[in-house]
Amino acid sequence: MAPSLAHRSASHSGFLPILTDQELFKMRKSTLFSAVAVLVATTVCAAGAFAVETGTAAVAPQPAVTAPITKEQATDMALKAHPGKVIKAYEDTKKGKKTWEVKIQGDDGKKWEIYYEITTGLLVAEEGK
Repeated sequence: MAPSLAHRSASHSGFLPILTDQELFKMRKSTLFSAVAVLVATTVCAAGAFAVETGTAAVAPQPAVTAPITKEQATDMALKAHPGKVIKAYEDTKKGKKTWEVKIQGDDGKKWEIYYEITTGLLVAEEGK
């Protein structure tokens, strides 16, 4: 084991303070604590900067709609997604879920079938022909 500063002789070239092992331990502990604090601060700042640069911090999770939707609401949502003329809107089943099926003759020339889950209002499927 290497001798501590307390065990070095005063005749050593240059001036070295005589420290006890306890004082050395406190210095090492303080230095280690400071190094860890700097590492944590750097990591937090870098992570924040990365999130801002990539835009990941701005994206918030979208909560699911939990209230049932009406046929009129489903029709309005379908027309916003695919402008045109509503041909039919009725209750149907798609992918094992009760849905509102809205058929639209789109302004883009396609016939659209859009399915919204009745209980949540979430889009289940859309098909353009």
